[in-house]
Amino acid sequence: QGGVCFEIGTWNALTSVVLSRHFDQVVTVDIFHNAAKHAIIDHLGIRNIKCVDIADNVQKAAVVKDLHFDFAYMDGNHADDTDLDWNLVKGCGRVLFHEAWPHQEKVWRLIHSLPPHQVAHNGMGLALWDGRK
Repeated sequence: QGGVCFEIGTWNALTSVVLSRHFDQVVTVDIFHNAAKHAIIDHLGIRNIKCVDIADNVQKAAVVKDLHFDFAYMDGNHADDTDLDWNLVKGCGRVLFHEAWPHQEKVWRLIHSLPPHQVAHNGMGLALWDGRK
């Protein structure tokens, strides 16, 4: 729960919908300009999700620069952008990692480089880092 959640990787906005129930606002960015996400959000009548279509990491960083958020959900390009995304969002203090499993080597390596007492992870799926601990 919190004020503003910043999500990297929107696709159909299904995770955005779930997050919108727990945060005052969800700001989500994606390089894929999928019209279905807008239709789903509109159909459900959700008003606290802002979708930002971006072209690249420069635009992603510009969104982060102008946004105060207290939680982040990382589900972007795990193969190429994990470290970049982490550096963009870690300042918020709480980050939920998607696909935190050995197949996503960069995500797996990153969560295992963090202080273990700050990471809740069952070994597969999601991992939550709370840097406030």
